[in-house]
Amino acid sequence: MAELRLSIEGPDTDALSLWEWLRSDDALRGHVDRRAAPAPPGSMGALTEVVVALGSSGVAAAVASAVQTWLTQRHTDVRIVVTDPGGRTCELDAKRAKDADRLLTGFFTGTADGGTAGAGQR
Repeated sequence: MAELRLSIEGPDTDALSLWEWLRSDDALRGHVDRRAAPAPPGSMGALTEVVVALGSSGVAAAVASAVQTWLTQRHTDVRIVVTDPGGRTCELDAKRAKDADRLLTGFFTGTADGGTAGAGQR
C-alpha cells in the first residue's frame, strides 16, 4: 500500500506528539504508524518517522487538515518534511502553519504552487 512519510526535524517528542495527534483523528484511525528513520549525516541515532497508509483520497485530505491544526498548536519551532510514494517532498514549518492545508492539498493533487517562504515542495 502507498505511504506518506512525515519526518519531523526537531525533538523526538514532536514526532511522538504528531503521531498521537494523527492516530486520534477518526479519519486516520488505523492508517498511522511510526518507524525509526535513518539518521541524517552527522547526527547520532535514528529519527522517528510518522507513516500514513494511503487508502483513499480522503486520507490525504485528513492528513493535510490534521497537520495544519497540529502545527498551529506548536509552541516551538518544528519542521515537517512530507514524502509521497513517488519520493517528492513538501516542507512545512510552524511559522507558516496557516498555509499547511493549502500546500499539502496542492502537493497531494499535483497542483502545488511551489510554496511560500518556510513551506514548499521539491
